[in-house]
Amino acid sequence: MKRVVLFAYYNERGIVDEATIYLLKSLRTICEAVIVVVNGRIIDKDKKRLNEIASKIYERNNRGYDWGAYKDYILKYGKELVDKYDELILSNNSYWGPFFPWDESFALMEKVDVDFWGITRYPESRGDKIDEHIQGYFIVIRKNMLQSRDFIEFWRKIKYANSYSEAVRYNEIYFTTYNKNIGYSYGALIDFRSGDKKRGYDSTYAEHPFKNIIDLKIPILKKTEVNPFKNIEEIQEFFEWVEGNSMYPLEILLNSLKNMDESNLISPYGFLELENFCRTHEKIYLAGAGFLGHRIEKYLNSKSIEIKGFLVTEKKKDDEQNIIEWNNIALEGNEGVIICSRKYSEAILKIAKIKISEENILVPRNTRKI
Repeated sequence: MKRVVLFAYYNERGIVDEATIYLLKSLRTICEAVIVVVNGRIIDKDKKRLNEIASKIYERNNRGYDWGAYKDYILKYGKELVDKYDELILSNNSYWGPFFPWDESFALMEKVDVDFWGITRYPESRGDKIDEHIQGYFIVIRKNMLQSRDFIEFWRKIKYANSYSEAVRYNEIYFTTYNKNIGYSYGALIDFRSGDKKRGYDSTYAEHPFKNIIDLKIPILKKTEVNPFKNIEEIQEFFEWVEGNSMYPLEILLNSLKNMDESNLISPYGFLELENFCRTHEKIYLAGAGFLGHRIEKYLNSKSIEIKGFLVTEKKKDDEQNIIEWNNIALEGNEGVIICSRKYSEAILKIAKIKISEENILVPRNTRKI
């Protein structure tokens, strides 16, 4: 089996972190060639590191997201791919892994008679008008489909996406629906790991990502699934499992998370910044008692940081005791306020600045131009 991976890579700072290096080295164990298509640029130091792993690095302007990268490379070098390889993997750097050997997943899927497959599948959503599809961060295309005229024709047809949502709808989803409609079959590793060969909703990866990795031996973790404000207990348990039971180095995972945090890719605040803000103020109040506020409270409690209350404009009769109206509080110099709302952060900031100096207010990163 001659297999090649076409790996779309993007980093706004032009760096390649250890998580990506680890991932590419692991893919090299199951592929004869690793071709990295870079959207944008990579600094010289990291390009040298990539060259030690990659069979080829193809640099292009950052146009059309991952699918634009695949399109450009395949339309230029598609004949080489078709002539030399039996399987093509389309992948990117939006996940960590593998937490289990790739060989195990590929051995299972070799028993499945489909023309293309992926690790996870997104279910049909009639309300959102989304068709069921194989998620595009990892797709394996087999020989009969790879060497068909249909393969190249698909890449000629798709357009360059101008937004992430366009890339999902008009590239990722379209890949499955287009190929299904012309007669190609597909499957997802998670369905066959779970025994749900009819592709039922319960096996959807996003429902229980950490549980699915451990119980179903799903080899990857999507980066978008990690947000300590949403699932801090599950994340902590997963990290403990990684350290004790996984082939994946926990240190690489934690460093990658730190890099994402510093690049504003995870949450409204940097976690280190958030904790430092709390520890350098005598008392902490959360401005806003909605969903985000309670998630932040839960996260801070997990770090042994206690909040003094939630600040709101108007308290309701059935509110908890720690809900405090702005009009009923006098804030002192070394007390801190964290604004827990994206939508109303500007309005809340105006109120907070009347009560305390701006340096003692932590605002969501996307509104710090105020």
